[in-house]
Formats: sequence, C-alpha cells, structure tokens
Amino acid sequence: MKKLLWFGPATICLEWFGVIYLTLAYSFDSSLPISQFLTANHQARPFGIALFTVSAFSYGLFAIGLANQWRWAPYIAAISGVFFSLTAINPFKNGSFTFHDFSAFISVILYLLMMIGIQIYSPAIRTNKAAKYLTILLTLLICSEIFTMTVSRTVYAATEILVLIAIHAWTLLVFKDLMWPKDRIA
Repeated sequence: MKKLLWFGPATICLEWFGVIYLTLAYSFDSSLPISQFLTANHQARPFGIALFTVSAFSYGLFAIGLANQWRWAPYIAAISGVFFSLTAINPFKNGSFTFHDFSAFISVILYLLMMIGIQIYSPAIRTNKAAKYLTILLTLLICSEIFTMTVSRTVYAATEILVLIAIHAWTLLVFKDLMWPKDRIA
C-alpha cells in the first residue's frame, strides 16, 4: 500500500507537465481556466481528455494508498476522478453554467471532502498544521471560485490555478508525512 503513495507526486508532475505543455504548444488564453481552455480549444481537446483521465486514475491509485488513513478515501477519490474526467469530456460554453462547470466543482469538492476526512481520521496527518491550513485555504478558494465564476472569468482562472496548487501542496505534505513519519527520524 505504501508504494501506491508514489502516485501522488507522479500525478502532480503529470498535471504540471500538461499545464506547461499547453502554454508552450497552443496559444493559451489566460482568461480561461485550464479546464475550460482544454475543451474550448479543439486542437487541445484530445490532449486535455487524456491528461484529465490519466491524472484522475493516477490520483485514484494514490488514494488507494491512503485507505489505511481513512477507509473512504479511495471511493471518494474514484467518484471525484470520474467528475474530473467529465470536466474535460464535456465542452465548455462561454457565458453559461454547463455540466462542464458542474463536474469541475463536484470534483474539487469531493477532493476537499477526502482531504477533510483524512485530516480528521488519520493520526499521522491530524498533527500536521500545514495540511490543516491548506485544507482551510482550499475551502476558502472553492467558495471564492463559486463567486468569481459569476464575476470575472480571468479571476476565476487564477483561482483555479490556486486550487490546483493547494491540492498539490496538500498531497505532497501527506505523502511526506506517510512515507517518512516524524517518529522514525532519529
């Protein structure tokens, strides 16, 4: 089970490779969030679907490694991964709230639920204050994402990047704490 935790950092590398590749290979529109750019740009769409699906599967494997911290983590991660993949599959339509937007929100909210569950039930993670603060930050970012989506797409795009960074930072903190517990370091 511990070896599956390596899929956490692998997922982060994969997602950032995808973000960097998108900015270099396609004319990236910074006013659109990444998920919306992938479905609005027809050339980038196949890459986006593959990136989102492989990332969701990889993070699901990471969550299986978290099963001994909280037994519901793999199930919530699997459902969230399905919604994450649906975000890329469903097209984005400018100016309206679509299933694309709905699936993106559900995905992020389920990842947050998994983070909160692990934060509550895992003795190894409960004491990590940085993980706790990142969970609180992610909660605030999701709330602001709902607000900024109706106000400005550019601010929403920046918020989506911050959500991605918060999830990745939390994943790395949990990975570090579970792979190298503090009580084993002499």
